[in-house]
Amino acid sequence: MNRKQESVYVTYIYPLQFVVHENERIDFSIEDINNLTYDHSLLHRIIGTITNRFDGRDIEYLVCGDGALGIKAEGTISEDDIIVHYNDLLCKLFLGGMNVEAITNRDIVTGNIYESKSIWPVDFGESWNSHIHAELRMKVVGVTDAILLYQPENRMITIEKMKGILNKGNMIVGAIPNLSTFHLLNGITEFRHRNWPSALTFLWVVVEEITDYLWLQNIIDNVTGENSKKRKEMLKDTRTYTISVKQEILLQIGILDEKIYNNIFEIR
Repeated sequence: MNRKQESVYVTYIYPLQFVVHENERIDFSIEDINNLTYDHSLLHRIIGTITNRFDGRDIEYLVCGDGALGIKAEGTISEDDIIVHYNDLLCKLFLGGMNVEAITNRDIVTGNIYESKSIWPVDFGESWNSHIHAELRMKVVGVTDAILLYQPENRMITIEKMKGILNKGNMIVGAIPNLSTFHLLNGITEFRHRNWPSALTFLWVVVEEITDYLWLQNIIDNVTGENSKKRKEMLKDTRTYTISVKQEILLQIGILDEKIYNNIFEIR
C-alpha cells in the first residue's frame, strides 16, 4: 500500500550550513566527494523542527542536514505569504548571530516528506542556491561544486543551538514591534554584495520604521496632562512631522547622536 507523501515548501540557508544532532560530527572525505560516493542521506534527512511566530501565527519548520527549511504546504501558508515568513525567520537567525542571507521566490522549491525522516525529492528551483542543494542531494553535481562538502566542521550547527539563536533574534525584533524583518535582511544582503541602490531601497524603509518607533517611545508616549489626546494626534500627523523633522527633533533631545544623524542626512 502506497502512502501519500506530504508536500512541503523548501528553501535553503545560504551560505551553506550543515545541521547536525547534539554531539554529532559529520565529515566527507575528498575521495567520496570526487567520486560522488558520499552519504547524501546526511543532507536530506530531517534533523528536527524549529518554530517561529510571525504575523500572529506559529509556523513549524522542518530542518534538514543541508540547511533546508521545510514548511508543510497544505493549509499552512499561502504562496504569496511564504517569502515574508521565510525571511522573518532568517532575519531573526541573523540577528541572533547566524550567518545567513535573504531569499527570494527563486529560492523556494517544493518537495515531499519521505517516510517521516527526509525531505526527498526536491525540485531544482530557479536560483543557484536551490540548484546546488538539489544536485548535491541527488549526487549529480560536478566535482568543482561538490567540493562545497569538504571540511564541513566550521559550518555545522545543532538544532538546539539554532533554537537558542532564534530566541535571541526574537528578543531583538520584539523590542521594535514595527520593524520589517523582510526589508532589514534584504537590505543587509544587498549591502553585503555591494548592490547599493537595492540596499538603500530596503534599508531606508528600516530607517523610517526605527525613526517612527523612537518618535513614539520618546515623544508621543511622554505627552501627558490636559489635551494630551489631541496633542498625541497632532504629533502623529505625518504631513507636519515628516521623517526628517522627527529625526531633527530626536537629535536635539539627544536620542539620535550626531554621527548617526549626519549619516542619515547624507543618505537622504
